[in-house]
Amino acid sequence: MTQRTIGEGEGAVDGAGAAGGAAPPPAVSPAGPGATAALLAAVLLGIAGDALFRAPALGINLLLWVAAALAATAWVARARGRVPRRETWLLAVPVLFFAAVFAWRTAEVLLVFNMLAMLSAFGILAFALSGSPPRLSQASIGEMIASAASLALSGVFGGPMLIASDHALTDGRARPRWRGTVAVARGALIALPVLLVFGALLSSADPRFERLLTTLIDIDFGQTISHMVFAGVIAWWAAGYLRAAAVAGHPLGLARGWRPPRLTLGTTELATVLGLVDVLFALFVAIQLPHLFGGIARVQQVAGLTVAEYARGGFFQLVMVAALVLPLLLVSAAVVRRDAARDWTIFRALALTMIVLVAVMVASALQRLTLYVAVFGLTEDRVYATAIIVWLAIVFALLVGTVLRRRDAGFALAALAGGWVVLAALDFVNPQALIVRVNAARAVDGAAFDWQYARRLDADATPALVQAFGRLDAPSRCAVAKTLAEVANDRATGRPEDWRSWNASRVTAFAVANEAKPGRVLATCPTVAAPH
Repeated sequence: MTQRTIGEGEGAVDGAGAAGGAAPPPAVSPAGPGATAALLAAVLLGIAGDALFRAPALGINLLLWVAAALAATAWVARARGRVPRRETWLLAVPVLFFAAVFAWRTAEVLLVFNMLAMLSAFGILAFALSGSPPRLSQASIGEMIASAASLALSGVFGGPMLIASDHALTDGRARPRWRGTVAVARGALIALPVLLVFGALLSSADPRFERLLTTLIDIDFGQTISHMVFAGVIAWWAAGYLRAAAVAGHPLGLARGWRPPRLTLGTTELATVLGLVDVLFALFVAIQLPHLFGGIARVQQVAGLTVAEYARGGFFQLVMVAALVLPLLLVSAAVVRRDAARDWTIFRALALTMIVLVAVMVASALQRLTLYVAVFGLTEDRVYATAIIVWLAIVFALLVGTVLRRRDAGFALAALAGGWVVLAALDFVNPQALIVRVNAARAVDGAAFDWQYARRLDADATPALVQAFGRLDAPSRCAVAKTLAEVANDRATGRPEDWRSWNASRVTAFAVANEAKPGRVLATCPTVAAPH
């Protein structure tokens, strides 16, 4: 089979003559062992997922399944005749890293972000392997959106298409060494649901036959069907992903090098939209300027205005404004007529003005956050909102450096990679431990320690709580000691430990909580009221 090299999302290049600028060879026929390998790999991934994910929580099981999925992707690509360049597999690094976080951290919000990052990295890897978009590092936002949509559609319909369109599990086009295995697998797949239905009916008709089947196979049909459904759902989506990444030339059947159609908007309409938004932002900044940067002095000058109202008021709204400005500018850049110098100059001036005004509002939001933390302490919402602001700052800088200079190729991938970097930094910082350290430091300076909020944190916060233990006042120390005692007794409560949910943070929390000997402190404490 002719092999082709895929790298960086370029199209298929035959080893004989890619350098000469000749047109790439036609795509490999969809029929063949590549489709069969994808279908069989998907079934195996479904079985592995059923075995690994039937656990109390995600932990090391997710990392193991993701590693198996990456290995299956590589196997299917090779069976299909695609030999990706080595640098293409660098995209497996963020996939594995964000999956590994589930065996490292326990904060729920942090894990949600890591799941989204892992799925996006999986998607980018599929783009690179399939060659859609053709040049991944130079892909436009429209191409990335179209490729993401095609990948999602392949996840829904790709499994059946492996059989209906790609001729998976057919003897005619399969290699000779596959034919016997393929025939047995096909027969077993067809026979299994038939056997289950007839076996269930006959078992209900005759208790002796039911006992015989139970003796021979000892199968709980209800549990078996549950496993089959769970494994089938995983296999279905895995088949669609493998087809999009390593089998199909394009999941939607579009020609290689296809680009989404480009729409344009008149100068007057576009300038009116952006100009009116700029005027609105300028009025807000001008009228609210004393309030935006007034700090504690502003609170003291305005009757009835508390620190909470000043610091909390408008913070998340200003962050939302910054987030919504980004798609507005990107859509505007997509519809402006770039071949007309006047149109582009007007758009660029209005866009830069909007970015400057948004920067002022974001600076105000950060100032409010700083004041709020100084008075009330740090929480997860404030940490993640700050991280989003940092990512938006990176994206706006990329926007100015690329899109507004008519060099928007690669902006989408760079913006996504910027989000990965910010999230990875959060993973290493450990937001919950940071919250405990900041709030404990405030307690040393005389501020109240919110022990009720600390009790709601996960195992990620436990080592920091132990470190801060001696610096807290007596009521807070007793409340934290109760929390540590609950962590230390977690195994003693009789809850079975499942290796599939193994998590380093939980193991560490259990160890440090036991070393802290919280029972000694609790023995001297009055009854701690349960937090509301």
